[in-house]
Amino acid sequence: MSDLAREVLDVVLDAIDIPYAATAGDDETRQKILDQRLMQLVVSLRTLRDDPGRDAAWTLAYLREKLTEHPAAGYRTWDEACALSREGAR
Repeated sequence: MSDLAREVLDVVLDAIDIPYAATAGDDETRQKILDQRLMQLVVSLRTLRDDPGRDAAWTLAYLREKLTEHPAAGYRTWDEACALSREGAR
């Protein structure tokens, strides 16, 4: 696999592989974050596909920058809820 292909896969996973929410209310927040990240991802992937002369490294760096504007934060994750549950059981 080429370095560029690996970098594309890495940034795709960075965009969409965010922690699951603990509750339905948390999932609403998570979904909003994921929607924004998906939109940025789609725009970047279309740019890479449709403009082969475009600097792919720049496009991927720009996407990473845009993803930081929508961090996977502001909601309680499933893992956090499980950790709190385990602490309460002690």
